[in-house]
Amino acid sequence: MKKIYLEKIKINNFKKVGSLEIDFSDNNEIFGDNGSGKTTVFDAFTWLLFGKDSLGATKFEIKKLDENNNPVHKKEHSVFAKLHVDEQCYDIKRVYREEWVKKRGDEHETFSGHETIFEVNSMIYNKKKYKDFVADIIDEETFKLLTSTTFFAKLKWEDRKRIAFSLVDNVSNEEIAEKSEDFKKLVAAISGKDFELYRKEIKARISPLKKELENIKNRIEGTRANISDDIDIEPLKKELKSLRNPNEINKEIESKRSEIENEISKQRQISDQDYQLKISNKDKRDIEISNKKDKLSRLQADLKNLGNEREGFVQKYYYERDKKYSATSCSECGVNTFEVQEALFSLIESGDASDKIKKLYESLSERNVSDETSFNQNKVKAIKGVNESGCKVAEKIKSTKQEIESAETWIKENHALPDVVSVPFDDSELRKRMPELKEVDSSEYEERVADINKKIGTQEEIERTKVKLEDDIKLQKETSKKLASLEKTEFICEKFAKRKSDLYVEKINSMFSFVKFKLFETQVNGGEVECCEIIADGVPYSTNLNTGAKVNAGIDVVNTLSNHYKIQCPVFIDNIESCTAPLQMDSQQIKLIVNKEFKELKIVTIK
Repeated sequence: MKKIYLEKIKINNFKKVGSLEIDFSDNNEIFGDNGSGKTTVFDAFTWLLFGKDSLGATKFEIKKLDENNNPVHKKEHSVFAKLHVDEQCYDIKRVYREEWVKKRGDEHETFSGHETIFEVNSMIYNKKKYKDFVADIIDEETFKLLTSTTFFAKLKWEDRKRIAFSLVDNVSNEEIAEKSEDFKKLVAAISGKDFELYRKEIKARISPLKKELENIKNRIEGTRANISDDIDIEPLKKELKSLRNPNEINKEIESKRSEIENEISKQRQISDQDYQLKISNKDKRDIEISNKKDKLSRLQADLKNLGNEREGFVQKYYYERDKKYSATSCSECGVNTFEVQEALFSLIESGDASDKIKKLYESLSERNVSDETSFNQNKVKAIKGVNESGCKVAEKIKSTKQEIESAETWIKENHALPDVVSVPFDDSELRKRMPELKEVDSSEYEERVADINKKIGTQEEIERTKVKLEDDIKLQKETSKKLASLEKTEFICEKFAKRKSDLYVEKINSMFSFVKFKLFETQVNGGEVECCEIIADGVPYSTNLNTGAKVNAGIDVVNTLSNHYKIQCPVFIDNIESCTAPLQMDSQQIKLIVNKEFKELKIVTIK
């Protein structure tokens, strides 16, 4: 069990209190008239820890006020407390003060805002660090629940229910449903969802269905009131089918005339196209014959030239073939090298030749051999080149002769076409088939057709209305069925919630010695709505419960919550003078007692 114990509090310039220091014991009484500052002590303690008054307000007047109800400036507002948390002791202080600055050149200081200073054991904390420090001791909601005997009762009933349910172990859906088939089906339908969420979903679906059902009902009533008697339209349809519109007859005649005119135009166009095609074909044939003859002339000229070219290659072949190697003259001096070679050889044979002459002889011999070899190679190459060129010319002669033969054959087989004579198209037969337009009056026909169509349209609208009526009746039945199913599910949910609450109430109520909890309120129509009402001696806390019973109810709640959270806090008990037999508490008690005799606070500590 964590024990939080308030040993001392010092209040300076906080609300109506100028300066106040209280040393607390386990059981303390603060006496004072209304408005003397009893609640200010509680406000100072909550402001010190959380920056809020005992009602949870963050915006309240901390500063002392003068006789005109205006804040007194340039005062430091502070609360100091010596707080024990189990074996640890903390000196905690919060200071709130104005900031005044004197700007350069100004004669007076100006107010620039406020600052808050946090101290823990004489060390300055920033806001976040201080907030985390307090949160490590106790969270704000738990603090309010355990330090005020009225806080729990002032919560919204949903929050009271949430806290009350947190005191006991969960009651499983299966545990609630074990003796009811309807409940078992409900649990299966929930299928892992949160029951309250599922219940809200069902309720949310019912309201629009009711509105839709009402709208469908109104539509059905309106539709039935507007349905007229049926009209037999079959004879009217037959009459309408048999009627011929004079204008339509003329339109048919015009259409027929237009068809014939189009046919005449088409036939004339075909005749013209045929004439143009014949002219085009004749011109095309004439051009083709002319082109073929020109081509034949060119081919014959090419053949003659190729023959001459071939004859030239034949002559060249014999020329190259009959060429013989002969001694050549030196390009520098014109001397026949073979003759020099023979003369040098004679000198060498006679033994009169020098080494230089021998080297010259060898050089000339090698050169003459090389020249003859080169001559013979070039001769072979030249003959080969002449043969290849001659073969190519022979191939060209052959292909040219084939082209000449092909051109001569085509000219022989294709003759010029005869001249084309233009013959005008004769449309007299088609014009004999063209009908004449008639003069007609269509007003009587149009009036009758309009009357028939109006009656047919009226009956068709009646039929559509009947179909719509049937659809709405069908939709009404389906919607009613859906609504009935959802309402049944909602009713089972209510019973399920009631059973669940009953089980929770049994567990919750067993934890309290003075109060009980009521979680459902029976309405005039027999229905039940959820609530979370504190009951003491059979009387609801929110109605006629007397002040003394409310005090004991608050003490009982704090005792139970303290045991549940395993935390003991200083408890501020207001109006305890109205309670003749207050319940016992293990937590530190600070009783705020109204006594008109004390215009200033009187502190009594009970050892």
